[in-house]
Amino acid sequence: MKRPASLASTISIDNAEGIATQPVKRRRTIGNKWTVFDPPTLPYLYLKEKTSAVVLNDSPQEIANRIVATAKGINCIGEYDDVRAQATLSVNGAEFGIQLFKVTEKTNACIIVEMHRIHGSPIIFHTVARNIIAACKNVTVTDKPRKNIRRTLDSREDNLARESELFPRSMETVTGLLQKDRVDAKLLGMESLQLLTSPRSSSDAMVSFASDVLLTADSSFMTIRMAIITIISKRYLESELEQKYHNKMRICALNALSNALDAVTSIEEDSLDNNMLSQLLTELSHAESSPHEAYLASKCLKFALAMSIPLRDRAVQMGALNTVMQSKRVGHQTNHLLGSVADDILQILEKS
Repeated sequence: MKRPASLASTISIDNAEGIATQPVKRRRTIGNKWTVFDPPTLPYLYLKEKTSAVVLNDSPQEIANRIVATAKGINCIGEYDDVRAQATLSVNGAEFGIQLFKVTEKTNACIIVEMHRIHGSPIIFHTVARNIIAACKNVTVTDKPRKNIRRTLDSREDNLARESELFPRSMETVTGLLQKDRVDAKLLGMESLQLLTSPRSSSDAMVSFASDVLLTADSSFMTIRMAIITIISKRYLESELEQKYHNKMRICALNALSNALDAVTSIEEDSLDNNMLSQLLTELSHAESSPHEAYLASKCLKFALAMSIPLRDRAVQMGALNTVMQSKRVGHQTNHLLGSVADDILQILEKS
């Protein structure tokens, strides 16, 4: 007796009619193009994700073009499946999928765009989903104005005294985490350092103190500076689990270094030695495979080269012009942010 088709197979996207079919060879493209002519029909009894949108009076190709343009604008990279009308994108360690459906009923004809998180930060996913869903509807996303929070402060002397004790303690905590053997503890230390160097999460005084720690070669917290250099210079590890954590730490390290360089008005010549400068240029040369890391490295180079003429000369001698030109080409094709920063770097190098 033939076994009846299950409910799951009946409503499956790949087998909407419950009939066995041969696997379809999919054509996939990486980067900046998504051709969608005929998305699959929304299956009967299909439960949509909350992060979905109904789009009326627009063709699937128009919606796909908006998604690709928005993804490039917010630094997302990924894989587009033309046949199945699917996309898998990632940014900042968060990976998510996009699926287009069509509804063919005469009274309800429309395109449905659905997004779901595969893994990574839910906060990053919902931020990206908000932008992409709005783009599908051809709506501009406007950020809500931040409320002014008034803080009650004690006398300036007491406040400075507390800060002088708090800042070194914060750096000691980060140092302790980075020196632990567990990779999750090291990741927590690097995430903390990223927050301490960001003006969005720390006071100006804390950002200034943490930036000096990262950029001063003779700092009393050399462990942190050396950890930054080591993490950025090492791209691959043997363990798959450690590699997953290491990739996140590299992004945090590049973010922290970028924040520090953006916070200062001048740097010493040894703040970025030849080793660090070489690592940033190497990261930029991998723009095609790791555009987000290349974008963060390009921000570091932009801030540093703008402040130091000797650093520009060293960068030119190390072949920075060819590397930046290559990343510019990749950026303008797949990553608008990287392309824009690469343009700025070329303008800075032309002054040297």
